[in-house]
Amino acid sequence: MKLFFLAAFIVFLSACNQQSKPDSENDSLATETLYEEPLVPDFNNHFRELAKFLEREDSSFSMEKFQSGQVVSKDTSAMLPMDRNTLLPFASFLKYNTDSSIALDLVSYNLMETTKNGRRHFDFAGPDTEIGLVDMKSMKRKRILFLGSAGIILDGKWENDQTILLAGAEDAGNGQIRPIMWRYHLDTYEVEVFSYPRTIKARAGMFYENKYNKVPVKTSPAV
Repeated sequence: MKLFFLAAFIVFLSACNQQSKPDSENDSLATETLYEEPLVPDFNNHFRELAKFLEREDSSFSMEKFQSGQVVSKDTSAMLPMDRNTLLPFASFLKYNTDSSIALDLVSYNLMETTKNGRRHFDFAGPDTEIGLVDMKSMKRKRILFLGSAGIILDGKWENDQTILLAGAEDAGNGQIRPIMWRYHLDTYEVEVFSYPRTIKARAGMFYENKYNKVPVKTSPAV
């Protein structure tokens, strides 16, 4: 059942090399198991703020309960030109590799800039979620992960210059979510998926709202 939920909303770009939002209902996931039991990332260490939030929301949440990952392999998506101005409102949220040549973009597709009480505010654009990598020299972007309306990415970071960690959740309804982690390999385009064995009670939208509206908004020199 857990793998069914994962396959239902994890979609990679190889099936769609276009900039418009795809219809998640028509997308599918083809997987190829390459090896067993990838090392589970240390959720508490890599995503400390999110871990504390989930523990406050549901005291039963524990990083140790994440299950060993399934490895899926897909071709990488096409690199598509990106307007530098599109990134400017989200510059504070980009996450760079060691030499700042590549930015992990969790936000430009997923956030919508609005105004509330005379101040800049960021709302979840929805209904789906897309994660990308931006080559800062060529200003080309490729999508590495796409989730339909049931999924959301809550945080992400570089584990090292060759791997990216993503933390998110599947909306199970009635205030319940199922936490999920991904590890993306830039050199092989492989993704390891780590699932939580059950749902927990948590307001994922609240974490998302707070995360992107407490960071000072500024323009990065790299953009």
